[in-house]
Amino acid sequence: MYFEKETGRPHLRVITLSTAIILSLYLNAFTCSVARVHDDSMEPLLKKSKFPFSDIIFYRKFLNPAEKLHNKIVAIRDPALKEKIVFRRVIAQENQWVQRSIDGGLIKVPKGHIWIE
Repeated sequence: MYFEKETGRPHLRVITLSTAIILSLYLNAFTCSVARVHDDSMEPLLKKSKFPFSDIIFYRKFLNPAEKLHNKIVAIRDPALKEKIVFRRVIAQENQWVQRSIDGGLIKVPKGHIWIE
């Protein structure tokens, strides 16, 4: 099954499939992943629809510390949605001031945090 009967060599299909599975598991665990949009908060850029028609997003799992995130879309885990990945836009990074949309108050983003909406 895994080896050719005549020559005893492994099948090229088995090697290719095994390599593809290992590579996809590695990429999904450490570098990038794919997620479906679960809410309508980013419409019209990202849309949620019935199951087969929701937008599917391919995203990086790592961050370059020198990269500026202001006004970029990030993937986060939302505990209110049972650990599903949600996508939000970064409004401010650490040590920047933000005006809260709820009450209009000003807040300084703490070190090591970002402000998303």
